Amino acid sequence: MAAFHGFVFRARSFQQLQAEISHAPFQNWIGAPRAFRDDVLRYSLCGFSLPPLQAMLVNVNRTLKHNKVFDDGRVQGRIVAALDGIEVLSSYSRCCDACLERRVALRPGGVKVERLQYYHRAVACQIVSSPVKAVLAVEWLRPGESEDAAALCLLHKLPEVYGSRFFDILLLDALYAQEPVLQCAAEHGWDPVISLKRNRPELYTSAVRLFARRPPDVEFTESAPGKTYQGQIWDTPGLPLSAADSPLVRVVRSEENLTQNHYRRGQIQTVTPRRCRKRLATSSFRSL
Repeated sequence: MAAFHGFVFRARSFQQLQAEISHAPFQNWIGAPRAFRDDVLRYSLCGFSLPPLQAMLVNVNRTLKHNKVFDDGRVQGRIVAALDGIEVLSSYSRCCDACLERRVALRPGGVKVERLQYYHRAVACQIVSSPVKAVLAVEWLRPGESEDAAALCLLHKLPEVYGSRFFDILLLDALYAQEPVLQCAAEHGWDPVISLKRNRPELYTSAVRLFARRPPDVEFTESAPGKTYQGQIWDTPGLPLSAADSPLVRVVRSEENLTQNHYRRGQIQTVTPRRCRKRLATSSFRSL
């Protein structure tokens, strides 16, 4: 009950949770005969058997899919999932065998020093198109393992527990714009949509130059109460991911301008921000 309380109210550490356990009303609420330290929480959680908890998560998500809970919010009839890395916790004093390590620059008293920090990071896959944003699975990074390697391991595990067609579109960060990830998505029938940044300089430069020479393929305007969105979309297929023998991908560029109404001195004024929102993405998705 104490761990559940910390999860619901997003306690930053077990030490913060320990301070709340010291209050008598909290002890009565969780049914504890007395206060206990954060070491007790760690010791008890280490005794949990994870496979039954993971099986329960899979069963819950399968039931949600069977009851068509994920159907609300489909994108062109497709269910969208996203995969990304998250950092769960960090500490300068506590560590375990599975901790990752890094050097962090601090300035206590204005003096720059470096301290060794221990942290845990994971890659998670979550349904994002539905109002119920269920987490499907989590893969923890091990010492010496890269985030893209953990992500690829998680992608191979998902079809084993859910099947390949549990979702249709997979959103990925620029870090995962790699051939093994695209091959894995193609093998399981997912349409990957990957944010494109300068980590792929050849593809990025080719796409920017290509789109700069021609007008947008699609222009649209959408209105909402007090807001107006004006967008432009460029779309081109058949660009190599990196080298000439790499797989061909589709690249989409979008620009959005937002015009808003603001009250100033009792009057409504229309304001268009100077900056526009720009996106560049690679995809094997077959239709806009």
